[in-house]
Amino acid sequence: NRDALCFTEYLEQMGLRRDKIKTLKDSDAGLIDIYSAIEKWLPAQITPGKTEVFIYFAGHGLAANNGKDLFLLAHDTDTDMLNRSSIERSELFDLIHAANPKHTFVFLDTCYSGAGRQGEMLMASTRGLVVVEDKQSTIPENFTIFSAAQGNQIASGLDQVQHGLFSYYAMKGLEGEADFNNDKQITTLELAQYVENKVRQGAVSIGREQVPMMHGNQDIAITNIN
Repeated sequence: NRDALCFTEYLEQMGLRRDKIKTLKDSDAGLIDIYSAIEKWLPAQITPGKTEVFIYFAGHGLAANNGKDLFLLAHDTDTDMLNRSSIERSELFDLIHAANPKHTFVFLDTCYSGAGRQGEMLMASTRGLVVVEDKQSTIPENFTIFSAAQGNQIASGLDQVQHGLFSYYAMKGLEGEADFNNDKQITTLELAQYVENKVRQGAVSIGREQVPMMHGNQDIAITNIN
Protein backbone atom coordinates (compact mmCIF):
# COMPACT_ATOMS: atom_id res chain seq x y z
CA ASN A 1 0.00 0.00 0.00
CA ARG A 2 2.77 2.44 0.89
CA ASP A 3 4.48 1.77 -2.44
CA ALA A 4 1.27 2.26 -4.43
CA LEU A 5 0.35 5.47 -2.63
CA CYS A 6 3.85 6.89 -3.05
CA PHE A 7 3.81 6.10 -6.77
CA THR A 8 0.43 7.82 -7.00
CA GLU A 9 1.93 10.92 -5.36
CA TYR A 10 4.87 10.75 -7.76
CA LEU A 11 2.55 10.72 -10.78
CA GLU A 12 0.75 13.77 -9.41
CA GLN A 13 4.09 15.53 -9.01
CA MET A 14 4.80 14.71 -12.66
CA GLY A 15 1.71 16.74 -13.51
CA LEU A 16 -0.89 14.02 -14.03
CA ARG A 17 -4.39 15.02 -12.99
CA ARG A 18 -5.80 12.96 -10.12
CA ASP A 19 -8.76 11.87 -12.24
CA LYS A 20 -6.28 10.31 -14.68
CA ILE A 21 -4.83 8.05 -11.97
CA LYS A 22 -6.49 4.87 -10.73
CA THR A 23 -5.12 3.51 -7.44
CA LEU A 24 -6.22 0.09 -6.19
CA LYS A 25 -5.28 -1.24 -2.76
CA ASP A 26 -6.56 -3.59 -0.03
CA SER A 27 -10.04 -4.92 -0.72
CA ASP A 28 -10.36 -2.52 -3.68
CA ALA A 29 -7.63 -4.49 -5.48
CA GLY A 30 -9.63 -7.66 -6.07
CA LEU A 31 -9.55 -9.47 -9.40
CA ILE A 32 -12.76 -7.84 -10.68
CA ASP A 33 -11.47 -4.42 -9.61
CA ILE A 34 -8.29 -4.95 -11.62
CA TYR A 35 -10.12 -6.15 -14.71
CA SER A 36 -12.61 -3.28 -14.43
CA ALA A 37 -9.77 -0.74 -14.27
CA ILE A 38 -7.93 -2.26 -17.24
CA GLU A 39 -10.88 -3.08 -19.48
CA LYS A 40 -13.30 -0.22 -18.71
CA TRP A 41 -11.57 2.72 -17.01
CA LEU A 42 -8.21 2.73 -18.81
CA PRO A 43 -9.39 2.64 -22.46
CA ALA A 44 -11.58 5.68 -21.78
CA GLN A 45 -8.45 7.64 -20.73
CA ILE A 46 -6.42 6.77 -23.84
CA THR A 47 -6.24 8.73 -27.07
CA PRO A 48 -4.97 6.08 -29.50
CA GLY A 49 -1.39 6.64 -30.56
CA LYS A 50 -0.93 9.66 -28.27
CA THR A 51 -1.39 8.72 -24.61
CA GLU A 52 1.44 7.34 -22.48
CA VAL A 53 0.37 4.81 -19.85
CA PHE A 54 2.09 4.01 -16.54
CA ILE A 55 1.26 0.71 -14.84
CA TYR A 56 2.65 0.08 -11.38
CA PHE A 57 2.16 -3.14 -9.42
CA ALA A 58 3.50 -3.89 -5.95
CA GLY A 59 2.48 -7.27 -4.64
CA HIS A 60 2.93 -10.98 -5.11
CA GLY A 61 3.43 -13.02 -8.23
CA LEU A 62 3.53 -16.75 -8.93
CA ALA A 63 4.66 -18.86 -11.85
CA ALA A 64 2.75 -21.83 -13.17
CA ASN A 65 4.47 -25.17 -12.82
CA ASN A 66 5.84 -24.86 -16.37
CA GLY A 67 7.78 -21.72 -15.37
CA LYS A 68 6.45 -19.89 -18.44
CA ASP A 69 3.03 -18.56 -17.40
CA LEU A 70 3.45 -15.72 -14.90
CA PHE A 71 0.59 -14.48 -12.74
CA LEU A 72 0.01 -11.33 -10.68
CA LEU A 73 -2.01 -11.95 -7.54
CA ALA A 74 -5.04 -9.87 -6.67
CA HIS A 75 -6.19 -9.11 -3.12
CA ASP A 76 -8.66 -12.01 -3.30
CA THR A 77 -6.53 -14.54 -5.22
CA ASP A 78 -6.83 -18.16 -4.16
CA THR A 79 -3.41 -19.65 -4.92
CA ASP A 80 -5.01 -23.11 -5.24
CA MET A 81 -7.04 -21.69 -8.16
CA LEU A 82 -4.32 -19.56 -9.69
CA ASN A 83 -5.64 -19.61 -13.27
CA ARG A 84 -9.10 -18.43 -12.27
CA SER A 85 -8.38 -15.96 -9.48
CA SER A 86 -5.31 -14.02 -10.67
CA ILE A 87 -4.35 -12.17 -13.83
CA GLU A 88 -1.82 -13.60 -16.23
CA ARG A 89 0.89 -11.06 -16.98
CA SER A 90 0.74 -11.56 -20.74
CA GLU A 91 -3.04 -11.05 -20.68
CA LEU A 92 -2.60 -7.79 -18.77
CA PHE A 93 -0.19 -6.54 -21.42
CA ASP A 94 -2.52 -7.61 -24.24
CA LEU A 95 -5.49 -5.78 -22.73
CA ILE A 96 -3.51 -2.56 -22.39
CA HIS A 97 -1.99 -2.92 -25.86
CA ALA A 98 -5.47 -3.31 -27.37
CA ALA A 99 -6.29 0.27 -26.33
CA ASN A 100 -3.39 1.45 -28.56
CA PRO A 101 -1.46 3.80 -26.22
CA LYS A 102 1.59 5.63 -27.59
CA HIS A 103 3.82 3.85 -25.08
CA THR A 104 3.32 1.89 -21.87
CA PHE A 105 5.78 1.92 -18.97
CA VAL A 106 5.29 -0.99 -16.57
CA PHE A 107 6.87 -1.22 -13.10
CA LEU A 108 6.53 -4.62 -11.42
CA ASP A 109 7.72 -4.81 -7.81
CA THR A 110 7.08 -8.49 -7.58
CA CYS A 111 8.73 -11.82 -8.19
CA TYR A 112 7.43 -15.23 -9.19
CA SER A 113 9.35 -17.36 -6.73
CA GLY A 114 6.39 -17.95 -4.43
CA ALA A 115 8.07 -15.98 -1.63
CA GLY A 116 7.15 -12.70 0.05
CA ARG A 117 9.53 -9.81 0.70
CA GLN A 118 10.82 -11.31 3.92
CA GLY A 119 11.34 -14.73 2.31
CA GLU A 120 8.15 -16.31 3.67
CA MET A 121 6.44 -18.76 1.30
CA LEU A 122 2.99 -17.80 0.01
CA MET A 123 1.85 -21.38 -0.13
CA ALA A 124 2.99 -24.74 1.20
CA SER A 125 4.07 -26.25 -2.11
CA THR A 126 7.05 -26.58 -4.40
CA ARG A 127 6.00 -23.58 -6.49
CA GLY A 128 8.88 -21.59 -5.09
CA LEU A 129 11.27 -24.12 -6.65
CA VAL A 130 9.94 -23.63 -10.20
CA VAL A 131 12.60 -22.23 -12.52
CA VAL A 132 11.08 -19.09 -14.03
CA GLU A 133 11.99 -18.32 -17.62
CA ASP A 134 13.39 -14.83 -18.15
CA LYS A 135 12.24 -14.66 -21.78
CA GLN A 136 10.06 -11.64 -22.45
CA SER A 137 8.63 -12.64 -25.83
CA THR A 138 5.10 -11.67 -24.83
CA ILE A 139 5.89 -7.97 -24.44
CA PRO A 140 4.38 -5.70 -27.14
CA GLU A 141 6.77 -3.46 -29.07
CA ASN A 142 5.58 -0.20 -27.51
CA PHE A 143 6.05 -1.44 -23.93
CA THR A 144 8.98 -0.94 -21.55
CA ILE A 145 8.97 -3.28 -18.56
CA PHE A 146 10.94 -2.71 -15.37
CA SER A 147 10.94 -5.84 -13.19
CA ALA A 148 12.19 -6.07 -9.61
CA ALA A 149 14.06 -9.36 -9.86
CA GLN A 150 15.13 -12.22 -12.07
CA GLY A 151 14.13 -15.88 -12.11
CA ASN A 152 13.67 -17.27 -8.62
CA GLN A 153 15.11 -14.22 -6.84
CA ILE A 154 13.01 -12.59 -4.13
CA ALA A 155 11.81 -9.00 -4.57
CA SER A 156 13.00 -7.72 -1.19
CA GLY A 157 11.73 -5.00 1.08
CA LEU A 158 13.74 -2.11 2.51
CA ASP A 159 12.74 -2.09 6.18
CA GLN A 160 14.17 1.30 7.12
CA VAL A 161 11.89 3.12 4.66
CA GLN A 162 9.07 0.52 4.64
CA HIS A 163 9.11 0.21 0.86
CA GLY A 164 10.05 -2.42 -1.65
CA LEU A 165 13.74 -2.21 -2.51
CA PHE A 166 12.93 -1.91 -6.21
CA SER A 167 10.09 0.58 -5.69
CA TYR A 168 12.18 2.85 -3.49
CA TYR A 169 15.02 3.18 -5.97
CA ALA A 170 12.74 3.34 -9.02
CA MET A 171 11.04 6.38 -7.55
CA LYS A 172 14.31 7.95 -6.37
CA GLY A 173 15.65 7.49 -9.87
CA LEU A 174 12.61 9.08 -11.48
CA GLU A 175 12.85 12.01 -9.08
CA GLY A 176 16.22 12.86 -10.62
CA GLU A 177 18.94 10.64 -9.21
CA ALA A 178 19.05 8.63 -12.46
CA ASP A 179 19.82 11.70 -14.58
CA PHE A 180 23.44 10.71 -15.20
CA ASN A 181 24.09 13.24 -17.98
CA ASN A 182 22.29 16.12 -16.19
CA ASP A 183 20.04 16.94 -19.14
CA LYS A 184 16.93 17.19 -16.93
CA GLN A 185 15.46 14.10 -18.55
CA ILE A 186 15.26 10.49 -17.37
CA THR A 187 15.49 7.85 -20.10
CA THR A 188 14.61 4.19 -19.80
CA LEU A 189 18.28 3.18 -19.98
CA GLU A 190 19.34 5.70 -17.33
CA LEU A 191 16.65 4.46 -14.95
CA ALA A 192 17.47 0.80 -15.62
CA GLN A 193 21.17 1.33 -14.90
CA TYR A 194 20.50 3.35 -11.75
CA VAL A 195 17.95 0.89 -10.34
CA GLU A 196 20.06 -2.17 -11.12
CA ASN A 197 23.10 -0.72 -9.36
CA LYS A 198 21.22 0.45 -6.27
CA VAL A 199 19.07 -2.67 -5.87
CA ARG A 200 22.05 -5.00 -6.31
CA GLN A 201 23.90 -3.15 -3.53
CA GLY A 202 20.85 -3.02 -1.28
CA ALA A 203 20.17 -6.73 -1.68
CA VAL A 204 23.78 -7.65 -0.88
CA SER A 205 23.54 -5.66 2.35
CA ILE A 206 20.74 -7.97 3.55
CA GLY A 207 22.41 -11.14 2.29
CA ARG A 208 20.44 -11.63 -0.90
CA GLU A 209 20.89 -11.45 -4.62
CA GLN A 210 18.39 -9.33 -6.51
CA VAL A 211 19.00 -8.04 -10.02
CA PRO A 212 16.24 -5.94 -11.64
CA MET A 213 15.56 -6.24 -15.36
CA MET A 214 14.39 -3.91 -18.10
CA HIS A 215 12.93 -5.05 -21.40
CA GLY A 216 11.98 -2.73 -24.23
CA ASN A 217 13.29 0.41 -25.92
CA GLN A 218 16.37 1.72 -24.10
CA ASP A 219 16.26 5.29 -25.32
CA ILE A 220 12.81 6.63 -24.48
CA ALA A 221 12.37 9.61 -22.18
CA ILE A 222 10.19 8.63 -19.23
CA THR A 223 9.97 12.02 -17.58
CA ASN A 224 11.45 15.48 -17.42
CA ILE A 225 12.84 16.88 -14.17
CA ASN A 226 11.51 20.23 -13.03
